[in-house]
Amino acid sequence: MNKVPEISRADYNTILLHAEKISNGQHDFAPVLRRELHEKLNITEAEPLVVDLVRNKDIEFLNRVRLFLSQFPFEVVVEEGEHYQLVKRGNFCELDVVGQSTEPVVDDTPAREPEDDDSATKPI
Repeated sequence: MNKVPEISRADYNTILLHAEKISNGQHDFAPVLRRELHEKLNITEAEPLVVDLVRNKDIEFLNRVRLFLSQFPFEVVVEEGEHYQLVKRGNFCELDVVGQSTEPVVDDTPAREPEDDDSATKPI
């Protein structure tokens, strides 16, 4: 079974930030967005989306980017070990938690010896 690619929450937010800048007319971020989609998510077919963002100012651009990204299997991982994936709801997508890291937690505190309890042997 192939593992789903993972990106950090910071990388995911950076992708959306660059899409927002393109939508606001800063078209010099288009090649940056294309490169990030290719390098971070191995998405080579991002060109039509980026061209569309550059040509059409649209208040729904972030939803369009999220809808586009929801076609690809990847998970967003936050520092706490939670994994999220894009889930389509109607005409928008949002991140849903899909799991948490199950790495064992190491307890460095030494085990305590049980204390002697004399109450059981003392007469009443």
